[in-house]
Amino acid sequence: MKTIRVLLLAMFLMVMTGCAELEPAATPTEELPALVFSPKITMYEAGKIHLEIGIANQSGKEQVMIEDISIRAVITDEAGQLQNQLDLVDLGPIQANETAIPLIFEGLYIEGNYVISLTGKDIASFSLPFEIVVRGGLDRLSAPSEYIDPATEFTIEAPGT
Repeated sequence: MKTIRVLLLAMFLMVMTGCAELEPAATPTEELPALVFSPKITMYEAGKIHLEIGIANQSGKEQVMIEDISIRAVITDEAGQLQNQLDLVDLGPIQANETAIPLIFEGLYIEGNYVISLTGKDIASFSLPFEIVVRGGLDRLSAPSEYIDPATEFTIEAPGT
């Protein structure tokens, strides 16, 4: 009788251990908002560009404040020489499907070709070429039309856009 009890107890324990979880339950992963750069560039007066470095939250979820996002905007000329550099360390909250503009820059540029390069932690890098051209005796901004906002008398669409 004692042997049967021991066997029944052993079988019970084997059945119970077979029902136990071998791996911890999977916890739902936190979905990171899809952040992308959304810059806008214009020229309100001849030769002076106005750049708004927007960051769009393309997810259906609010992005909370991100510390140490390390956003860097670098403007170089056609020779690759640094013209300006802007840095942003922290990024405040951005509502779902909204765009925040944490950096605004204005600067004077002479005739020539330039590139704005944008980088940041967890945001895909982005480059925007633009050109300052002289037309009608005035310096004008030439850039892809989807990034010119608003269009002014000092802006023209880049060829082929």
